[in-house]
Amino acid sequence: MADWPRVLLTTVTFEDVGARTRMRLTWEPYEAGEAEVSCFSAGKDGVGKGWEAGLDLLEVLLAELQE
Repeated sequence: MADWPRVLLTTVTFEDVGARTRMRLTWEPYEAGEAEVSCFSAGKDGVGKGWEAGLDLLEVLLAELQE
């Protein structure tokens, strides 16, 4: 993707939810032009699905380590 932003601002927040922790990861183009912002907006759903799949795998691996 030629117009994908070269730099993204990544913010990670953690929230205590009882015995669990909720993590929220957000990305936004940083110092990006209009074409980069547009490309990011069009492709961010696919990126989110990739992160979700990776975090699901991490959850399984961590559960296995605690057995």
